Amino acid sequence: ELRIDGSRLALAGDSAGANLALGAALSLRDENSSHGLCALLLNYGGFDTEISEHARATLGTSDDMLSGDEMDAFWNSYLGEDAQHRQDPLAVPMRASLHELPPAFLVMAERDVLAEQSLRMSELLRAQGNAVTLRRYPGASHSFLEAMSVSALVRRAIEGGAEWLREQLEVDTHA
Repeated sequence: ELRIDGSRLALAGDSAGANLALGAALSLRDENSSHGLCALLLNYGGFDTEISEHARATLGTSDDMLSGDEMDAFWNSYLGEDAQHRQDPLAVPMRASLHELPPAFLVMAERDVLAEQSLRMSELLRAQGNAVTLRRYPGASHSFLEAMSVSALVRRAIEGGAEWLREQLEVDTHA
């Protein structure tokens, strides 16, 4: 009824949702249940509990959309302060073995405290044999995709992700 093809699926998310999408993909891979998973669309994800001092000072201040202190609080709410949970690769994908994942499209907002994490994740995915596309958006802040109704840059970013997904899922837009 919904015309969903279980052999062509994608996982996607923004910020914490990108973390959860990647964690779900890792879990599915590890359980040998990833058949049909064809793509990951990861928008400005939080992939690691660690944020560099440079990012905190230049991109994660109280004047920015998302601060380093806010990210610390989010991680504490998610994982608690137990050091063991902070090493769990399903919760902190930067610590995971990233082999044999579907192609990934990462959106990087360059004025985001998490920008370094998107860049590093794209490098790690590529180094472990995965197909990766990284799109950088100069001047964009964390959560910039929420401004679709007022920003041509955001509309281009969303269109870029949608176009990439159509290619990965081989969707016939004329059907």
